[in-house]
Amino acid sequence: MLSSSIFEHNRSNNGLILFAIFVFEMSLSHRLISWMFSQTVGPSRSVDLPCRVGFKTPQFRFERIFSHDPYPSYGVFSITAIATYLGLSINEFSQTLDSMGKDWSKRKIVSIIFITLFIIGFSIARWLSGCDSKLEITIAFVCAFIFGLFFFKLNKSLFGIESINFLGLPYLVSKDSQGSPIYVCVAEDKIK
Repeated sequence: MLSSSIFEHNRSNNGLILFAIFVFEMSLSHRLISWMFSQTVGPSRSVDLPCRVGFKTPQFRFERIFSHDPYPSYGVFSITAIATYLGLSINEFSQTLDSMGKDWSKRKIVSIIFITLFIIGFSIARWLSGCDSKLEITIAFVCAFIFGLFFFKLNKSLFGIESINFLGLPYLVSKDSQGSPIYVCVAEDKIK
């Protein structure tokens, strides 16, 4: 009841609220995968990595809650999971974008191309810098894609189509499939 009332009163931020929930789900899922790897194969990373995720200078100890070198690569995992979630959202509204005209339908293609190029570029940069191996990047990519797809489907089924509408697009619904009456408007001079 509470979640549906939040979404009814604040339609413009529905996608962003669910996206924040997705980022939390993604973080927990990576933590689970990292724990599973550490329990089955042991520590998978050496201590002296050239890269380190997190704060570089020592400050308060609260930032040490999260491991700075979890396996598989948290960077590749998070970027891929987020890109999967956003790409599926764009794909979900592809019919709407197509019906809005040629310029809008091109946007989904351009966004998918840039999402793909960003993931590839980020993964190559992590590999070339020595932060992650090819195997680690592949494992992180596959796991992130699976979890991104799973959480997209889960959030869409629990909270509805408006919860994944990041662009504020109208969702096309056929009135006859909803059982609503269909009205046809005709100019008056054609009736006589």
